[in-house]
Amino acid sequence: MGVEGGDLGKSLGSIIEMAAPEKNRYYKVEIPKLGPAVLRNLEALATGAKYLVRPIRITVDYPRQVLEQPPWYRGMFRLLEDVCIGCSLCDIICPSDAIRMVLNPQKKKKPVINWGRCIFCYYCVDICPVEAFDTTTIHDMAYDRYEDMLTNIEEFTKDPRERDPSKGAMRMRIGFDERRGFIYEPVKGR
Repeated sequence: MGVEGGDLGKSLGSIIEMAAPEKNRYYKVEIPKLGPAVLRNLEALATGAKYLVRPIRITVDYPRQVLEQPPWYRGMFRLLEDVCIGCSLCDIICPSDAIRMVLNPQKKKKPVINWGRCIFCYYCVDICPVEAFDTTTIHDMAYDRYEDMLTNIEEFTKDPRERDPSKGAMRMRIGFDERRGFIYEPVKGR
């Protein structure tokens, strides 16, 4: 009446096969042809070896050399306090919450900035109805402490060009050479 031990194993095996038939399938894995893959890898190794033997400088020797930024480059900016009307639009639109409004000694609202939070999106510059921000191409300002990045009205009205850390450095411009690709050329007349 009962199922014999051997029959039990067979019936369990058939139940498992019906539940998971892929267990008994074998997949044939084909190894890709080595011709094109090996050639691509050899080309990459040859390119690396070429630059190892004959290096092409693709960086500037900062801080002795600095890249000349185009006039539309988004760098540091300052507040023109006498032009600012205190409308708070710059504070409202700032996506990184870097600008906040404070009261100046005349009890008028003026913006100050946290350079550590600023992402240089220039939304504040674009939305200002009276163009109260003076923009520059300076971007490589360094601070020793976090507190130095938090400005007050007096510091935010100072021209960043006065503190430019790259004063006296050789200005470089990106050029193109047919044989070497992108290169850096000194800017003449500076």
